[in-house]
Amino acid sequence: SPNERFVPGAVLKLQVPETSPWFGKTVTVTDGKKKYTYKPSSAKASNTIKLAKGSHKLVIKGGTVSKTVTITVP
Repeated sequence: SPNERFVPGAVLKLQVPETSPWFGKTVTVTDGKKKYTYKPSSAKASNTIKLAKGSHKLVIKGGTVSKTVTITVP
């Protein structure tokens, strides 16, 4: 269950091809906050979510390109 695996302190082995520079590496979960995914139906689609106080990462993906933005809610 994702709720049991993705908790702070959990160590996860990356599942990537052996040719990847990430092969054999692990990542440690440092924040157990809920992940939210939104897949727009068109380029003009939008969605609003309410964020709790603190720092949040927003990952925007378009094709093979992704951009990470940090949002801080006072």
